[in-house]
Amino acid sequence: MQNTINQQQSGTVQTINHKKSELRKNEILELGFPKTEIINDMKIQLDKCEKMEKRADQIVCAREFYRILSKPYSKKFLNYSTQFKNVVMNKLFEFRDICNLREARVWWRNVFGNRMPVTRMPITRMHVTRIPITK
Repeated sequence: MQNTINQQQSGTVQTINHKKSELRKNEILELGFPKTEIINDMKIQLDKCEKMEKRADQIVCAREFYRILSKPYSKKFLNYSTQFKNVVMNKLFEFRDICNLREARVWWRNVFGNRMPVTRMPITRMHVTRIPITK
C-alpha cells in the first residue's frame, strides 16, 4: 500500500517537473527568458525577506534577491518589464540614499552593468507608433 502511494507521488512529481520544464522551454522560445521561473524565484525570496526582523538578516536576504536579478535571464526580464525595472531602481536608490547602504551601488552595477547615477533618473517606456497595415 505504502509502495503504491510513493509511486503515485513520484509520478505526480515527475509530471509537475515535466510541465515546468515545458513551460520554461516555451517561455524561453517566446520571450527569451523563463518568466514564470524568475517571478517564482523572486516571490520566494521576497517572502523570506518579509519574515526577517534583524537589519543584518534583511540585508543578507536583499543581497540574495539582487543576486537573482543579476543573472542573464533576469536582466532580460527587467528590460521586458519597465514597471518592475522602475521598482528595482527606486528600491536601490532608497537603499543608498535613505538607508545609507553602500552595497546598493554594487547591486546596481551587478544588475544593470553600469555605475549607479548620482541622482535618480526617470525611466519611461518608449511609445512606438504602430502603422496600421492596409491591404
